Amino acid sequence: MTRSAGFWLMLRCTLTAVALTSALSLLLQSRWQIPANETLAPVAFAIGALGNGWRPVFEAIGSALQAVLSKAGGPKP
Repeated sequence: MTRSAGFWLMLRCTLTAVALTSALSLLLQSRWQIPANETLAPVAFAIGALGNGWRPVFEAIGSALQAVLSKAGGPKP
């Protein structure tokens, strides 16, 4: 890959991430009244993590949370 091809790849990835981050933040603001400026960083992190191979980490966290919630919502003795 040449330097110019690498530059254009980085530019496309950056602009795509910016567009997706702003769109998702505005969607969160319109649906759940969470200010968009407060969701920019978490949304950008999630987008970057998905593109960076962090999916197994998020799946493990989701499984752990699901286990905790199922224990908390289960029948009490």
